Amino acid sequence: MTPTVAGLARLAGPTDADLLARFAATRDDAAFAELVRRHGPAVLAVCRRLTGHAQDAEDAFQAAFLVLARKADRVRPGEPVAGWLYGVAVRAARNAAARTWRRREVLVEAVPDVPARAAEPFDADAAAAVLDEVERLPDFLRSAVILCELEGRPRAAAARELGVAAGTLSSRLAAARKRLAARLAARGFAPAALAALAPAAVPPRLAAALAATPVPPAVASLANGVLRAMTLKPLRAAGLAVALVAAAVAAGFAGPPAAADPAPAPPPAAPQAVAAAGGGQLLLWCGGNPVLLRPDGTEVRKLPGTGFEDAHGSARLHPDGKRFAYSSEEQPRPKVGDTRVETYVRDLTAPGLGKAVGVENAAAVAWGDGGDRLYGGYNAPGCDTAWVSDADGGDVAEFSFPVGRLLLDRSPDGRHLLALKVNRDVDGPPVSEVHLLRADRTTVAVVSPARYQVAAARFAPDGRSILLGVDPPAAAADPGRPVILRVSMKDLSESTVTRLPKGTTLESVCGSPDGARVAYTWYAAQPEGVPASEYVYGLTVCDLRGGNAATVYTRKGTALGSVDWR
Repeated sequence: MTPTVAGLARLAGPTDADLLARFAATRDDAAFAELVRRHGPAVLAVCRRLTGHAQDAEDAFQAAFLVLARKADRVRPGEPVAGWLYGVAVRAARNAAARTWRRREVLVEAVPDVPARAAEPFDADAAAAVLDEVERLPDFLRSAVILCELEGRPRAAAARELGVAAGTLSSRLAAARKRLAARLAARGFAPAALAALAPAAVPPRLAAALAATPVPPAVASLANGVLRAMTLKPLRAAGLAVALVAAAVAAGFAGPPAAADPAPAPPPAAPQAVAAAGGGQLLLWCGGNPVLLRPDGTEVRKLPGTGFEDAHGSARLHPDGKRFAYSSEEQPRPKVGDTRVETYVRDLTAPGLGKAVGVENAAAVAWGDGGDRLYGGYNAPGCDTAWVSDADGGDVAEFSFPVGRLLLDRSPDGRHLLALKVNRDVDGPPVSEVHLLRADRTTVAVVSPARYQVAAARFAPDGRSILLGVDPPAAAADPGRPVILRVSMKDLSESTVTRLPKGTTLESVCGSPDGARVAYTWYAAQPEGVPASEYVYGLTVCDLRGGNAATVYTRKGTALGSVDWR
């Protein structure tokens, strides 16, 4: 008799999720011991590489599993245990290393010579760089690296843990290795540094020490420090019960809870309408320099430049008007053809790039929960996750998202999302679609016209409509003229705001805070052979029916990218 799929799964033994569920439900010691056997080598390797000290590494190792024991019921269903433990181990090891540095620092009258020492099996700086870059990988790539490289799992077993085909796992692993090698090279390390991902053998005495009582004070202190870091920020940001950062995403975004549903956070207050239609201020990406404008195009001030030429339509002002978030291609590129997209949060008055969020290939960002959180998606084909951070770009956590869709925006009331899907299974060029999703990521409708290319998509700030910028196909009645559409959230009816002149390319679109006006950026195509320095770029403002249109800001040879209105 041929075994069923479920039967084959049983023959292969319990998954990490099965073991964790058993331990969370019944405190099954055997299940926990098996988790230690599977993940201990990777956790110990991380702790040794980051602390460089045997006793500190063992303390951090025990602290990581103590956190798992205390929070087993808080690991989000479907989240790889290996990835979760990796994050805990990194935090515990870094805390242990900092603690040791403070403890060992002493004042001396003279600096002694450095004594000779045996060569370490791994260069400490290279090992730390490797683990840092692994931590920055998207969850779906990081989990593949941890299971196959740090834990040494066979491909079939790792694929089963992640719930993907073996071929998919191999593709993810190859992509992760390529990305790690490139990022390490940019930091001055050779590919050989990836050897730091080798697992470490766990001594039997160390595994047995996990069952010891009472918990050693040094271990308890590290574990409590990790637990505090995991819980304090979500409590302040969302007002939820104590939960892990990975599980405590905003109401409506969190995956199914392990036990009872947490109390949902109250929806943020609706944006306040301004006194006059089209009031407020606009943030415009002008070359590499963000510019604050009044709606009539008058410059309020130019902000210190970032050096980036484009922000991929993703620069967003924070509701408090004092900072903004953006994602952009890294400049200069490390090498020809190597494109990286980084995400930053920056104060309006601060120079430089701002604080890196630590999310690579994020092509759109949106503020949510009244500005307490920042949401974004990954610009990676086949990706099945999106991410959320706090308002300062810290405590990044991922959550599941429909495969092959990029999160574009979040409605002001937090009840809906916009996502972009590129359909390549059609004749001719790929066709992009904008999907309206509920907060639980189920699809409501495709809101962009069939076979049109999407240039821009945003919720209007008042939450009553969706603004779309689309390019009609060659077979359309009026090809070559981009169209801005308004889709009602009440019944998804569609109306035309305006049509741009033929030959114009639409860059970005947004609505005024009161929902009465629309702003969009564009550039006029030039005959073949005309240099980019001769291109004309503009910012136009009009009402919801295209009336009272005024081009309030123009530049020649300087690209105008994303625009946001607060």
